[in-house]
Amino acid sequence: MAAALSGHKDMVKLLISKGINVRAQNIDGHNALMFAYNGKHQLTHLQEKYKDYTKHEDIETSNLLKSAIKTQIDIINELIKAGVDPNQKDNDGHISSDFDIWIKS
Repeated sequence: MAAALSGHKDMVKLLISKGINVRAQNIDGHNALMFAYNGKHQLTHLQEKYKDYTKHEDIETSNLLKSAIKTQIDIINELIKAGVDPNQKDNDGHISSDFDIWIKS
């Protein structure tokens, strides 16, 4: 779950190849796919929040964010391919894609 959230694609792939239970849920019912979607969401939010700053002044940061988002998407796809059910619900009834939505307070 931590590797999925943090964008450690190689570690996620290694764990999958070693037979980790990709369907495991924590005490709140969250699984690795939910964490991967949350990581993607956080990066997408940063990209949107700072788009005016990264557009011209810092192309390297913009490219870094794009690459990190792509990595999160790759992790999401790897987990689904490995058998995580995208419709599995946590204790509050949320599914994985719910963790990719920004809720403004």
